Amino acid sequence: MTKFETVFHGFYGRNPTDTEIQEHYRIKAAMDIRDSDALWLILIPFQYYTKVLQDIPKTIEIVSDEFNENSRAAMQRHEQSIKSDLNSAVAAAGQGVASTILRRKMRTWSAISIAVFALGRVVS
Repeated sequence: MTKFETVFHGFYGRNPTDTEIQEHYRIKAAMDIRDSDALWLILIPFQYYTKVLQDIPKTIEIVSDEFNENSRAAMQRHEQSIKSDLNSAVAAAGQGVASTILRRKMRTWSAISIAVFALGRVVS
């Protein structure tokens, strides 16, 4: 294993691919860096951190998409719960109103019945 591959493995935790080796050698040739030049090995951390920084927007997008999807799912669950609670509240309120109306009508009819009964007793 070359010194380059050893340093690369130390940063990335894996061996470099052929494409990565070619990229580093392309940079080395373009900058006219010799094998014994310390700059050659310093390029590896720079490339590593460049890759990490380039991946940040992609990572943010992935996390954002997951957050949005989880938020939508949570909102849908809560929406169903709220609709169910609202339906129950409306049904309970409707029953309460119906009971109140029924009581009032019963009182009215009871009063009319008592009045008719009383008038019937008075007339006879």
